[in-house]
Amino acid sequence: MNQMHQISSNPRADGAPATRALRIGMVGAGWMGRAHTMAFRTASSIFRGSYDFPELVAIADASEEIAAAAAKELGYRKAYGDWRALIGDSEINLIAITTPNYLHAEIAEAAAKAGKHVYCEKPLATSPDAAKSAWQAAQRSQVVNLVGYNNIKHPAQAYAKELIDSGEIGEIVRFSGTFDQDVLLDPDAAFTWRHDRSIAGPGALGDLGTHLISLAQKLVGDFASVSAITRTVVKQRPDPRIPGEMRSVENDDVALFNAIFANGAIGSLGTSRMAAGRKHALKYEIQGTKGAIAYDQEQMNEIKVFRTIGKSRDRGFAVVPVGPDHKGYSAFYPNAGVGIGYADLKTIEVDELFRAVATGSPVEADFEFGYKIDCVVDAVLRSASQKQWINL
Repeated sequence: MNQMHQISSNPRADGAPATRALRIGMVGAGWMGRAHTMAFRTASSIFRGSYDFPELVAIADASEEIAAAAAKELGYRKAYGDWRALIGDSEINLIAITTPNYLHAEIAEAAAKAGKHVYCEKPLATSPDAAKSAWQAAQRSQVVNLVGYNNIKHPAQAYAKELIDSGEIGEIVRFSGTFDQDVLLDPDAAFTWRHDRSIAGPGALGDLGTHLISLAQKLVGDFASVSAITRTVVKQRPDPRIPGEMRSVENDDVALFNAIFANGAIGSLGTSRMAAGRKHALKYEIQGTKGAIAYDQEQMNEIKVFRTIGKSRDRGFAVVPVGPDHKGYSAFYPNAGVGIGYADLKTIEVDELFRAVATGSPVEADFEFGYKIDCVVDAVLRSASQKQWINL
């Protein structure tokens, strides 16, 4: 069977040649691949940036049939049953990766070695060594590289970073945060690839906790050491392939750890995929010597700020609605109070990626950033196993 299946042509509507071409190959046709594709289509319309409307050249998945169906539905011109063939397609200059976690680093490294720009969904890898190898390949090839930690792209986080960098809340003393969901609270929920350590890597820590770690790394800085505990609460789940059979869960349902940051701040971070009542509870508080910042993504269009001005005991946190004065927001709406959502965070992320490819501008959450997060995850797992502090 051929590894490529032609779908349809997709020329520029105005017939003009591409001068700042973005020719995309997508690996992975699942939910996240759809989210990326939506952002590809939206970014140039929302931001009207320094790049042409992207060409959706090809998509690859586990079989040619799956890829061909996705290509037809999502608007890609070609379909491949092998990601290696997609990387070898000379039309493509940007590879997007939305596969299960264990494939991320291998595909990212191969794409970088082929001279393609790389947009990899998080995590970059399931081990620090694999992440480092992908990062080094991207460095050697000098290609744009970005890991999809989209939660750090929210305009509220840009505002928080400005407050911290300006010294407005003083020296950072403590970061505390959680990312909790109740998606696996039901013990009868079936075993999926996310419970298989060889495919997913860690459980709640890798799936949810890495988003929290990304916010801490962006806002506070690099981690220096961690002390952790993890727990698998539901140790077996129904095997969907074999009625009546159970499969052992191979990774964590809950993870908690304390941290010391390189700048001396301390932290406490936790995550659970069995947190009753919590739907998307990604939240943090950053305490400084002159003020504090608090954020909860279940109220994602506001951020709370406290400044120690004066001596009044009646003064508390001020709620700041996210608006056009905050980086990334004004492209969507001209006034505050109109909420942006998850898909918009992906659009902001993709705009940064596209501008980097077209103009050479810097990106945040590159492969080095992703490698550092994978190092933190590895240290947390080792700490939990060894029951001791682990230095990064």
